[in-house]
Amino acid sequence: MRSKHDDFCCHYFATHTSLTRRILQRVAGLSDSTAKKWLQHLTATGVLKRDGANNAPVYLWRG
Repeated sequence: MRSKHDDFCCHYFATHTSLTRRILQRVAGLSDSTAKKWLQHLTATGVLKRDGANNAPVYLWRG
């Protein structure tokens, strides 16, 4: 069974190539801390790959 995180990613990355915390907050209607938790979970499970500078990370779809 897929989680809501996975469903969001599949839908979002169908039309976009990268994701940031700020975009995730805006699109999913999440708070700052919740968006960070989602991104940590998605990178830890291998759904997303973190790229970019430490102070400006960009997340890429691993599919």
